[in-house]
Amino acid sequence: MSFAITAVALTAATGIYTAISMKSAADDQADLAEQQSKVNSEALRREAEDDSRADSQQAQQLRDAQRRRRATIEAGYAKSGVILEGTPADMLVNQREADEQNVKTMEWEGNERRKRMMWQADTNQRLGSFEAGSIRRQGNAQFISGIGKTGTRVAGGTYQVGKTKKWWV
Repeated sequence: MSFAITAVALTAATGIYTAISMKSAADDQADLAEQQSKVNSEALRREAEDDSRADSQQAQQLRDAQRRRRATIEAGYAKSGVILEGTPADMLVNQREADEQNVKTMEWEGNERRKRMMWQADTNQRLGSFEAGSIRRQGNAQFISGIGKTGTRVAGGTYQVGKTKKWWV
């Protein structure tokens, strides 16, 4: 009878250990999924910040190049004796406005691109949290199921220990 009780106890211990191990593995996997989503989100955010700095530099370089080009045009007009009144002045003003509009369009496109990147970073992080929660719930369900199965086995084994069996039957 003590062998049967030991067997039932070992069955219970093994079942409980298995259930705890499954839950622990699910928790580890959930933590890993959450950490990975945070890492991916942070990488996207850093990329958006780098993109912003690069766009600012590019806009400044474009403005400088446009300013130099207009200065060259003005110098060419002055050298040829054209007075910067009327049509030539209007052309330069229109060109300055068009140049600035091009820069603003470039900046707007960059801002929209960064908004999408930040949205994607936030979405990735939320999805990672949802995935981690789902994995944790699965681990909890496996833990409860494992404990339940162990309880059923132990109850069945205890019932069998209580019965007197004859080995020859």
